[in-house]
Amino acid sequence: MGAAVTRRARREQIRTEGFLHLRYEGTDCALMCSAKGHPPTDRSCRAGDFLAAFTSRCGTALPTHPVTRCYFEEGYMDTPVFLLEELGCGHSIPGPAILIDKNSTIVVEPGCTASITQFGDIDIAVGSGTPRAVGPQLDAVQLSIFSHRFMSIA
Repeated sequence: MGAAVTRRARREQIRTEGFLHLRYEGTDCALMCSAKGHPPTDRSCRAGDFLAAFTSRCGTALPTHPVTRCYFEEGYMDTPVFLLEELGCGHSIPGPAILIDKNSTIVVEPGCTASITQFGDIDIAVGSGTPRAVGPQLDAVQLSIFSHRFMSIA
């Protein structure tokens, strides 16, 4: 039987990198962020500027910028963001728009309208856009969506 060999790493061989799971207040999804490439500032921790890293990955900060640009089939469009807790019965929001609450994010596409019902539900009326004919040509995006849905069922 051979003897076990234990090797120790030298201090110069060890590297550490801090990560934080960050999310906007009132949202459910967190994003793992590294401050690599974002040096510390007088308002950040010594590991780096995690806020700058987060906003560079997510876009501008949500509370101070209620309009963002989203990509739809028609191209990039200005898309206002609404907090569901601030909407009530009878509110009608034409798309494009983003509706956010503590548990979900709803995208209202262009040509559609979201309405808040008396029970607080969101009713989305699909617009009168021109329907696309279904043909034999392959649509990579639709194929990917179908594949993921099919695999989640399987």
